[in-house]
Amino acid sequence: KFIEAEAYFAEAVFRDPRFFEGWYRLGQVHYLMGEHGSSLRELDLALSLEPRHYGALSVRGLNLLQLGCYSEAAEGFREAQEVLPRVSARFLDGDIAWAEALQ
Repeated sequence: KFIEAEAYFAEAVFRDPRFFEGWYRLGQVHYLMGEHGSSLRELDLALSLEPRHYGALSVRGLNLLQLGCYSEAAEGFREAQEVLPRVSARFLDGDIAWAEALQ
C-alpha cells in the first residue's frame, strides 16, 4: 500500500506543487518506508509552504531521530509543541526526552 500512496501523493504535488498537505503526506509515506532523506526533503517543502504544520514538524523530528540527529530532532519536536502545546504535550514530551538523552 505504501507504493500506491506514494504514487497518489506524488501525482498530487506534481499537479499542484503548492499543495503543502500533499508534500506532508508524501514525506510521511517515505518516513514509513524508511526513506528518511526523501521524507525530510518533502517535509521541508511542506514547511516552506506552511511553517506551522504540526504533522510535518513531528514527522521531521522522527526522521531526524532515525538518522541520529538527536539535538535537531528534539528541536523539531519543540517546534511542533509550540504549534499545538496542549495536544502535543501528551505525545511529544517522551520524544523530546528520548532525543535529549541520546545526545
